[in-house]
Amino acid sequence: MTRAAFYNLQTDSVERVLPLLLEKSLKEGMKVLLRAPSEERLRDWDALLWTYRQESFIPHGAAEDGNAERQPVCLTTEPENPNGAALLALAGGAEPFDVSDFARAIYLYDGGDEESCRLAERHQAIFRDAGAEIVVWRQTPDGWREETAP
Repeated sequence: MTRAAFYNLQTDSVERVLPLLLEKSLKEGMKVLLRAPSEERLRDWDALLWTYRQESFIPHGAAEDGNAERQPVCLTTEPENPNGAALLALAGGAEPFDVSDFARAIYLYDGGDEESCRLAERHQAIFRDAGAEIVVWRQTPDGWREETAP
């Protein structure tokens, strides 16, 4: 069963939190598939993963560049899992797809944006219908708090 964690961002941006979650997953030995909602966002995230921290980067590559199966983090816009990832990462409104291939999934969204919250709820229903276990983490001034999924 896939465990899907939805991150309700209240103070930090996706660009701040996403690299931290990817780093954590890589340290746990998981390959990651990062699905972008558009080619433009894919290029933005590609640049971010090289530059988000001055002293390090997250090893990754885009599926379209070839050798996707060798990438610890593979970026794509397509509903595919070319690197055999155990973790599916979605943000920016990227649509989920067959989650049964993944042990875990993360979904980041702007909790201050009404449309983003509605989309996250719709995506929670997609995951739930696929048999995934859903957990929601809400960012607070004191850290992260687990909430019940709607």
